[in-house]
Amino acid sequence: MKEPSEREVRRQTLQELVCKGKELTVPQKQRFMEIFSSVESEWSRLSRVRPSIDAFEIQRKLGSGGFGVVNMVREKATGAVYAMKVPGAVIAER
Repeated sequence: MKEPSEREVRRQTLQELVCKGKELTVPQKQRFMEIFSSVESEWSRLSRVRPSIDAFEIQRKLGSGGFGVVNMVREKATGAVYAMKVPGAVIAER
């Protein structure tokens, strides 16, 4: 059987906390889902925050072109290594 998604697990947990073992009526279920969807959408939007270039340490330049530079970077928080494309507009601002 397929594992439930993270969103479904959050919904089930919240519904259990709200209901406290009681069954919701159909209007209550509809209202619960409206509120849950709204909160979930907001959480999803806020969780997609782009990391700042300051969160990375540039290791070396991999290449450059008309649209910017590609650097090998190490994320300061985790030490993970990535290739980061920095558009020319961002370079001009710095």
